[in-house]
Amino acid sequence: MDRAPSFDELCELAPKLREVEASARAVSDDGGDFFCANNAWFRIKRALSQTLGVWRRPAEGEAPDVAARLGESEAFETAFRALYPLLPPCRSCGCELFEPHRLEDLAAREASRGSG
Repeated sequence: MDRAPSFDELCELAPKLREVEASARAVSDDGGDFFCANNAWFRIKRALSQTLGVWRRPAEGEAPDVAARLGESEAFETAFRALYPLLPPCRSCGCELFEPHRLEDLAAREASRGSG
């Protein structure tokens, strides 16, 4: 099995990914009553899904090996790990209740990758 691509490698294969990255970097917490990073993520995820992962459609004339690489779920996961942390953290929303569990799950996943 090939190693997971880096975010920069994916950007070389799919330059549109830099536009998705810019969208993530542009998200800001406007200081209202609450901010939900997950709500902001869902808008970014739509564009990301068109660029990477199992839901994307290959571009016309795209090389089959590039289409296969960009269509891997690992490509989407790599981009998620690079882009989601660019968002401001949730503030005063229901997501905060589940954040410790999410961090625990991420740590367990990373630990299992290191031992596999």
